[in-house]
Parts: sequence; C-alpha cells; structure tokens
Amino acid sequence: MFLAKIKTPWLLNLFSLSFYPGTELYDRAKKDGIITDDLNEVYRKSYHGYGKTYLNALFFMLKDYVEIGLGIHPKIMSLLTNQSMMKLRLHKLLFIILKKIFIVAYPIFRAKWLIQLSFSDLKEGNLTRIKMHLRKKNIFSGFFSPQRSLSNIDLEPEESIANKDRRTLAD
Repeated sequence: MFLAKIKTPWLLNLFSLSFYPGTELYDRAKKDGIITDDLNEVYRKSYHGYGKTYLNALFFMLKDYVEIGLGIHPKIMSLLTNQSMMKLRLHKLLFIILKKIFIVAYPIFRAKWLIQLSFSDLKEGNLTRIKMHLRKKNIFSGFFSPQRSLSNIDLEPEESIANKDRRTLAD
C-alpha cells in the first residue's frame, strides 16, 4: 500500500466514491452492476459515508497511526492485504494486535505532542493555548482515548459482485 511508504506526518481524508450521472464512470458502474439503485446509491448517497469493509478499516487505522506520528511499516501493510494471510485468517490477528498497540500508544504520543506544543508556546511567549486548556474543567477530556472505534468494521475482505452473483445463482 503506497500510503504506508509516505513518511509521516501527513493527513489523510477519506471520502466515499460518488458516481455522477452523465459521466463515463457512472455509465461504467451501471454497466458493471455496481449501481443497482440510483435513488439511494447516487442521489441520496453522502460522500462522507463509507462502507464498513476491511480495506476501509485499514485506511482508518493507517490514518490513526499517522496522526500520532507513527505510521505503519509497508511490510506490515503488505501482510495485512496479502491473500494468503487472508485465507489463513491471520490478517485478523495482526489487525487486532495493531489496534491494541494503538490504544496503548495513543496517550503516550498524544502527551508527547502536547508537551512539545506547550514548550514551543512557552518559548515563543504564547500563553493563550495553555490558558485555554487550563480553563477547561477537565484538561484531559478525550486525552487518553482515541476518538474513533473500529470495532464495527468488518474484518472480512469485501466479496466481489461477480462472486456474490455466482453464489446467489448456486443457491
């Protein structure tokens, strides 16, 4: 995965692919059976929404690691997307281990970032941000826990439409 090869820090914003009527991409998606319900899949679809797929879970996990300045090594990302690992279901174990590491690493790297920011502000004589944090009733609100939980993401690789159609015909 090429994103894992980019050195941190960087910011990843994820959006859902939107098909617009009258474009070649829309026509191809219709022809390939990707779009089956125009009303819900095109006109009512939000580009902020995303499917709860394994690949999306990897992107969000990579995003979380990058936000704390760590990143995930490309070889590990390669293992997470390797077909043999998926057949043996080892990708699930590795994914869960990485989630647990993030839960432990997040408060440490967040504290490191906050301390660096505070020292930088003190050195420049900028006390505004420090005063703002001290005025809050609970300075550490949200400090020790990641904001997003990936527990509702499906760890199974997404099945292709062709395979779903074949399975439906076989049933």
